[in-house]
Amino acid sequence: MTFEDYLSTHGLEPESKEERQSFYKEYRREYLKNYKIKQKETHVRIERVIPRGFHLKMKNKAKELGIPFGQFIDEGFEAILNQTFILRRKESLQEIELLLSQISNRINLLAFNDKRTQGSINVSDFKQLQKEVLNMKQGIRKAYAYPPTARDFLIAQIERNPFFLEELEEVIINLKNELYAD
Repeated sequence: MTFEDYLSTHGLEPESKEERQSFYKEYRREYLKNYKIKQKETHVRIERVIPRGFHLKMKNKAKELGIPFGQFIDEGFEAILNQTFILRRKESLQEIELLLSQISNRINLLAFNDKRTQGSINVSDFKQLQKEVLNMKQGIRKAYAYPPTARDFLIAQIERNPFFLEELEEVIINLKNELYAD
């Protein structure tokens, strides 16, 4: 509810600036009270104490991925629940940046030509731009909708931590022994 809605529903018509400020304070008080009630009904606050080094490591990883820290944590929980990975393909992001840059240049060129020709945009140029925007949307969907392959994931993990390869080899040997023990 906006402040104007609040005034009309309560039948208030402020006659002075001070009276309007007083009504606004009451509106904010009521709004925040309702907001807190709604938050308590729909959200749960959790608190977890973690070592500083781990916190810094997570913040740096979020920064590396180009996402806010809170989103990094949310996606981490989501990834665990869905048994997926948080892994952005750098090549895909670079492709998206390139597409955005190209589209931006095309828009600037169209705007320049429009200004130069006083309002007559070339239809084929406009259709080409629409096509590029569609390609970009598909590229973004592809980069984010499909999880990386197991190969991509393993290569990324090995690049980050060379000891992961030894650990992986040990897991594979143990799995083979378990599965083919008979």
